[in-house]
Amino acid sequence: MLAKIGRLAEKYRCTFVFIAHPPKMQMKALYSSLGSIDLPAAARSILVVGSNPENPEQRIVASAKSSLATAGKSIAFHISDGGVVWESYSDLTADEIIGGFIKDGTRNKPSVKLENAAAWLEDFMGTAPYIDASKINRAAIEAGISSATLNRAKNQLGILGKQIGKKGQGATYWFYPENADKLPAVVEQCTIDGIEPP
Repeated sequence: MLAKIGRLAEKYRCTFVFIAHPPKMQMKALYSSLGSIDLPAAARSILVVGSNPENPEQRIVASAKSSLATAGKSIAFHISDGGVVWESYSDLTADEIIGGFIKDGTRNKPSVKLENAAAWLEDFMGTAPYIDASKINRAAIEAGISSATLNRAKNQLGILGKQIGKKGQGATYWFYPENADKLPAVVEQCTIDGIEPP
């Protein structure tokens, strides 16, 4: 069926648009259309349209796939008097739009905007020379910050990450560049007294 449609598109130099609804389960936006995986595999461009998890009146258009060009920025809009009112660009990704309101049939915690996430991370880091990344991630989840937004905030603030010790046995620390020389040489196993590494 898709091969026939593809031949029609080539013959008449036109574009076919498919509209699909996401399933009631958590998954990547690219694979969230109902039906066969053949549809997202064949599509050259996939756009996700959904509500902003922190502003139900606002809608977001976000790119989930763009094979022929660089993916464009997500765009926010709302419906007013039967028309579409385009607002501004958005930091929300297609995965966050899908994941923001689908998780085991229930709504997730609201997504936090990038600027708020950056302010939260800066406050959390405080004056500490370095912090275990797992602690930051756990606290961010409690604050309603997605991992994607947290990592964008990390990059915006210029925070670096480095793993100390073997993978699976060590720890990853986040730190500002000026504190690189203060990182521990090894991850101490402070289990006797029940004390976690710094």
